[in-house]
Amino acid sequence: MIFRPTTETDHPAIADLLTRSFRMRPGNLFHSLPHQRWKYWQPRADWTGPRSYVFENEGKLLAHGCVWPMPVEGPERRWNAIYLIDWGTDPSAPAGTGIALLRRIAALTDAICAIGGSEMTRAIMPKIGFRSYNDFSMAARPLRPLRQFATHQNRGWKLPARVVRNALWSAWPRSTAPRGWKAVACRPDEIPESLWPQPDAALATPERTAVLFAYLAESPWAQYAQFRLERDGVPAGYLCLSFAAGQARVADVWLPSRDPDDWRVAYVLAIAEARRLWSDAAEIVASCSVAWGLEGLTRAGFRVIARDPITFYGLNGFPGNSSSFHLQMIDADFSFLHTGEIEYRT
Repeated sequence: MIFRPTTETDHPAIADLLTRSFRMRPGNLFHSLPHQRWKYWQPRADWTGPRSYVFENEGKLLAHGCVWPMPVEGPERRWNAIYLIDWGTDPSAPAGTGIALLRRIAALTDAICAIGGSEMTRAIMPKIGFRSYNDFSMAARPLRPLRQFATHQNRGWKLPARVVRNALWSAWPRSTAPRGWKAVACRPDEIPESLWPQPDAALATPERTAVLFAYLAESPWAQYAQFRLERDGVPAGYLCLSFAAGQARVADVWLPSRDPDDWRVAYVLAIAEARRLWSDAAEIVASCSVAWGLEGLTRAGFRVIARDPITFYGLNGFPGNSSSFHLQMIDADFSFLHTGEIEYRT
């Protein structure tokens, strides 16, 4: 087998491979060249080398993986970590081909992060050297129950009961921010660096730069909006929202405060801005991996729909299980990933 980076000429073969690997319908969005070009081949200032790699045998692609840069800052050092997206193996490939690809890509960086995955993937991870840390929680709340009713992917007999439940859920608790708080639309370079996530002795955080948000804004598959959170006119945090396939997403949020009620306000403002920006948004989804943020998320009316450990392969020198990671949707492909079809979580 040959391990090599890909080029745009590989696009049809990669799309076919991932369609078979993930058992998707023909003509899915893996076949969208603009989207794959953005993910795989468009230059990024935070990663200078190739990002899309394959194993090939006699002209046939057997496995594929794409680097999603995710630099991690700890209290004493920085790791050039990545998240491996679009990691798939052809069903006819020899056993272990996907793991072999992962290890070849791991040699290019300090660590690989993984969250969730299939039941088989989760069983394999510890055996090949992935180590678990704190949990990454996904949560959701309905925004427009009637629109959700009209477009929901599950059309069974439970749907009327679902719309009643979601109507009550979307109305309570009330998503009203206290006086003095507001979200101000801005460019990423208008957010003070002091508001980016900062590591401490017990918390490692992803690196944030204006360049990253500018790259996200060029996605052909999702829309993004950036906000500075202000309290009585003073910058208090930031918020990034995305929208795809009927779903608004809290792509990223951070406040230096560890007061859960401040985080509740941030999520309340996210709900209000999602409603204002996207009339097609029927629900909103958010993620969190720190205790004070998760408490604020649930106080804002979100309910946890999935919880998975954050795992890393590599990460030499990290303090250990006593330390936690703050990760958000933009640290992987969660803020833009979709199949092109409605897939509500509520």
